[in-house]
Amino acid sequence: MKNNILSKLFKKLAAAAAILLGFVLLLSLAGSYGRYRTKENTRELVIEHLEFLNESIENEEYERILELEGVQKQNFWKNDEESLIIEYFCKGAGIASAGTYAGFYYTSEDQPVGFDGTALNFTKTKNGGWRWEEENGDNYEYTERISAHWYYYEAGF
Repeated sequence: MKNNILSKLFKKLAAAAAILLGFVLLLSLAGSYGRYRTKENTRELVIEHLEFLNESIENEEYERILELEGVQKQNFWKNDEESLIIEYFCKGAGIASAGTYAGFYYTSEDQPVGFDGTALNFTKTKNGGWRWEEENGDNYEYTERISAHWYYYEAGF
């Protein structure tokens, strides 16, 4: 009888521990999502540091931009001798196959480009941005001009 009571107690403790662990994981994900850099935050970051950003591009000191708080990673593309695209990742949420990524990019052509410097068939939106959605899937990209040559981006995969 004593083993039966201990077995039941152990099962209840294990269930409670699993529930507590699940709750802690949900809270950490919610906290991470709460810190997700919004479009407004990204716009403000670019506008507030526009002179610094332009100077960094002009002097080809692209990595200096990583000094800005909230800018975590840089990707660089030169599609040809004239065209330059530099993407700055700020925040993301989710896991690879269900993630959302956001940040800003510079393009020497001053035209919207897709995530990772890809050319996409964007559709102009009512609010002045551009959007692309995968035809038979849930992947999407959204971009919006912040200032000359500087754009906000959000991509979901």
